[in-house]
Amino acid sequence: MDYTIIGNSPVNYLYIPERLREVEKRKYHQKDTFQVLPNTTFYIVSNYLKESPVVLDVGCSSGYFGKVLIENLNARVYGIDVDEEGLVLAKESGYSEVYRLDLDVETELFTSVLHEISPQYVLCLDVVEHLKNVNSFMKTIFHFLKNSSAELILSIPNIGHIDIIYNLLRGKFNYSLLGILDNTHLRFFTRGSFEEWVKFISEDEDLNLQVELIGKTKAQFCLGEGDKNFKKDTLRLQHIAKKFGNEDIFTVQFVFSIKCIR
Repeated sequence: MDYTIIGNSPVNYLYIPERLREVEKRKYHQKDTFQVLPNTTFYIVSNYLKESPVVLDVGCSSGYFGKVLIENLNARVYGIDVDEEGLVLAKESGYSEVYRLDLDVETELFTSVLHEISPQYVLCLDVVEHLKNVNSFMKTIFHFLKNSSAELILSIPNIGHIDIIYNLLRGKFNYSLLGILDNTHLRFFTRGSFEEWVKFISEDEDLNLQVELIGKTKAQFCLGEGDKNFKKDTLRLQHIAKKFGNEDIFTVQFVFSIKCIR
């Protein structure tokens, strides 16, 4: 299984064959191999957070990133995930406490955890695109921000990456194990669509939210490089994107900070 896929997989892994299901089950467990490298969400976030923060890591998996924050920033980190095995590993990595929650249904418990911990930062890195009840989830966090000085740090994949655009024109939309087309993704965003979504929630809930783009990761990967007219066609797509003022055709992920201004 290729863990380096950014967009379309060469084959559609919306269905995982039996021989790969153990890999699929553990795909977010990066405890032994994880590194914070430049041009990654984790690099952006670890350089953004202040020293000695209290952090709630939502969707913490096996705690690989929280461990970095504990060791490098003297952070006190708490974790939420639905994966029991991952939470055991996160606790072993030094998390102060972990909570098994299904964020699609256990909204009241999530609210209780937020108030119990009172974190300075709520990390939702590659989380919202996986949720069914995503509006309720976001409103829960936003109302917590309204009554605290906390900050939401959130990352999302960019469905407007050139790989997605080019391969849609080729008739391909192949889910992969990880990346923009991770086979568990239910929501898809561009920068503008994400910011508009938050704006609508903010207005409807009478919240004064400040949304700031604090970083983005980039890659020029595009499935189909063997196509006869690949170079010419992708240059045309870049030209069209530039014409529309779109600077994100090679952006893989956006990282946002969201605060409530009182």
